[in-house]
Parts: sequence; structure tokens; C-alpha cells
Amino acid sequence: MELTEKQIQFIENRLENDGVKYWDIRIEMLDHVVTDVENKLENGEKFKNAVQNSFASLGWKENFNGSNFEGIMQRKQNVFAKEYRKRYWKYFKNSIIKTSSIVLILSFVALFYTISFYSKIFKYTLFTYLISMSIFIFYFLTKYRVYKSIQLNNALTQAGFSLSIINFFIYIPKMLGIDVFKFPFLVAIVFGFVFMQSILGIQFFKKEYQKVNTTYKQLIS
Repeated sequence: MELTEKQIQFIENRLENDGVKYWDIRIEMLDHVVTDVENKLENGEKFKNAVQNSFASLGWKENFNGSNFEGIMQRKQNVFAKEYRKRYWKYFKNSIIKTSSIVLILSFVALFYTISFYSKIFKYTLFTYLISMSIFIFYFLTKYRVYKSIQLNNALTQAGFSLSIINFFIYIPKMLGIDVFKFPFLVAIVFGFVFMQSILGIQFFKKEYQKVNTTYKQLIS
């Protein structure tokens, strides 16, 4: 027995109210619950009882000690994160071996090797990069479809991964009393890689954003 649009909306609202905040995970769970409820209705169960029993089979608990769908959400988030890391690094490896990417990396390495001897220019360049990446990440974090999508959250994490590399490269050695800027060739290689990773990370995010946007528009139309 097929559910009505109103019944499906009832289930989705309940999923959202019970803690399934990411719409892409919610759609996946909604599909499972709708199919399960339809089967239960075929067996003579009332709609609300069927929904309740379907939610219970997913691990939902209606008591003060229950955690609703937190465990399910966490498992799904871990699966999505693992999948996106694999997808991104596959994209990165396929992109980095292209001639245009190699030329760009060598150009970045040469640039950073040159300006590493001019501390003020290097600091301004690094500051501009950090501000630009921060604005990019903040802008997309505030967009509803990114904030509410586990897929885009993970894609944005990959795009901003270069910031973690910079922090690790600069501040960890500093804690050990090592000034990495005394090694210009090492600085040039690391920052050349970081800039290339940023470009590919942003390209990957834009591709994922377009795909998720298309899916989202289909769902709300």
C-alpha cells in the first residue's frame, strides 16, 4: 500500500525532529522507513503503529535514557566520511599526475622558494591565502544546503585540509624550537603542495556542490 504525500511528510518531519539533521541521511532513512511502513500496512497495521514499530526497528527509543538516532547517525557519518576521503584522494591522485597540474606545482614551488627569502612578502602571501580560504569555508558553511548535508560537510572538510597541513608544518616544529623558514627549499615544496591541494580541494567541492544541488532541487520540486 503506497503512502500519501502527507504520510511521507509526517515520517520525514519525525526523523528531523528526532535528530536526523542532515537531509541526505534523512532521505536515505526515509526511503527505508516508507518501504517498511508500506509492508506493515499491507499486513493490517495502523499507520502510526507501523511508523512507531519501524522506528523502533531502527533503534529509536522513546524514553529519557534513549539516544534516538544518535548511534545510527554516527555510524552513517563515519561511513560518509570514509567514502569521501577515498573519493577525494582518488580525485586528487588522478588530477595531480596531469601535465597542467605538474607545471602548476613546479610554478608554486619556484614562487615560494623565491619569496621565502623575503619574509614580509611571504607573510603577506600566506596571510592572503589564509584569509581567502577562511572566507571560502565560512561562506559555504553558512549556506543551508551545505550546513544540512553530510556529503557537502565532508567535501568542504577536504577542501580545507590544506589549513591543517599549514598548522602542522609551522607550529609543531616551532614547539620543538625549529624554525622551518630557515629551510627555504622545504618551505617551497610544502607550500607548493598546499596551494595545489587547495585548488584541487575547491574543484572537488564545487563538483560535489553541483551534484548535491541537483539532487536537492529534484527533491523539493
